[in-house]
Amino acid sequence: MMKLKRQLNLMFIVFTVSFAISCSNDDDTATTTPIPQSNTIADFVTNNDNYSSLLAALQRTELDETLAGEGSFTVFAPNNSAFDAFLDGAALEDVPTEALKQLLLNHVIGDRVTSGMLTTGYVKNMAEESTTSANLSMYINTADGVLINGESSVVTADISTDNGVIQAVDIVISLPTIVTFATADATFSNLVAALTRDDQTD
Repeated sequence: MMKLKRQLNLMFIVFTVSFAISCSNDDDTATTTPIPQSNTIADFVTNNDNYSSLLAALQRTELDETLAGEGSFTVFAPNNSAFDAFLDGAALEDVPTEALKQLLLNHVIGDRVTSGMLTTGYVKNMAEESTTSANLSMYINTADGVLINGESSVVTADISTDNGVIQAVDIVISLPTIVTFATADATFSNLVAALTRDDQTD
């Protein structure tokens, strides 16, 4: 009887220790499981000091929330030097918020587009024309790299994120005018030549 009691006590101790170790292992597993890190377009801009001006502009227009969310975007991202040249001594706060928002959307395509998918021609971006709300276009020239509207070049291509791709550019892409496309698109070269003849008035 005493031998049976000792055996039962021993079994109880072994069970208790095994259970405690099992719980401890479960706790370790729970605490050491890595949490997936977010890597959205907004995260990339936030975590790179060279894009602090772009981040400030996105935050002011609340577009940082858009680029942190679900979706698929391509952003032609100007760095701090590009913003400094664009502002030309002015402060970001001097630009009206709605105008700044449309300027930023002029750098965003509502789909994931890698540099290899770009071809020479027009592509719609997310900026809107003020009177019709129609999306504006940008003219892409891929004859030698990627040139947007004849003024801004992609300097670092295809930075992949969870919700799209970033194409880093060296110049802020201004909202286009007829002159923008006439000078950027070789299709209009004859028109430009005619309008810039020496015998023409301004």
